[in-house]
Amino acid sequence: MKRTVRTALLVGLLVVFGHGCGLDKELTVGVETGIRPLAYEERGQLKGFEVDLWKALAKEAGLKYRFKPMSAGDIIRAVEHKEIDVGLAALTITKERKKNAEFSIPYMTGGLRIMTRSGDTSVLSPNQLKNKVVATRIGTTGYRYASYVKGVREVRAYPDIEAAIQALRKGEVDAVLFDEPIARMYAAGERSGVGLSGRVLTKEQYGIMLTKGSPYTGRVNNALRELGKNGEYERIYIRWFRQMPDGIPGKKG
Repeated sequence: MKRTVRTALLVGLLVVFGHGCGLDKELTVGVETGIRPLAYEERGQLKGFEVDLWKALAKEAGLKYRFKPMSAGDIIRAVEHKEIDVGLAALTITKERKKNAEFSIPYMTGGLRIMTRSGDTSVLSPNQLKNKVVATRIGTTGYRYASYVKGVREVRAYPDIEAAIQALRKGEVDAVLFDEPIARMYAAGERSGVGLSGRVLTKEQYGIMLTKGSPYTGRVNNALRELGKNGEYERIYIRWFRQMPDGIPGKKG
């Protein structure tokens, strides 16, 4: 009888503690919607690799959530100030960002790549960006990288990558600097009007951004690892990028 009472009390305390910590609450997930094929809006619905990955992850982890479309800069600020719980925006994991937030294990690996108009071979390396106008997305590692390249005439920051690439097609800028997996998708096809130039310039890992001290980081990481093990991550990646991923979450090599 005493053992039954103690068990009931323990269960009751765990339930109260769990609710007190907000572990059953609906998470607000900020998502940037201007980057195909990562995340975009179509006919009022969110679509893309990151959207499908989060849906599968949340199902695996048993998380309740709602999406909130935001810009990448607003997502970073909102997570740092704990105005939202999670951020999805192809965010590179950096020491600077980890000072005010947490990141999941990497869900994708890439790096910066130069894009030019189709047939333009004048820019094959950062050194050849001298006297050039370079476009990228505002608040990104690409913007920071371009700003440090010596001799660049101007670095133009656009609200999303599609606007930057459109400026390249129109001849308003000479090159675009952006994450290689997304750049590769935009360059695919004979009528894209743009192409990849040179080699991958950096190696970067992208992670899901969470608030500092978030009680959900462990659940998110465990779910990512499980999606890597059961093949769901690979299926989602191939669906949106039409090729095998360079790596699987939680697996080395």
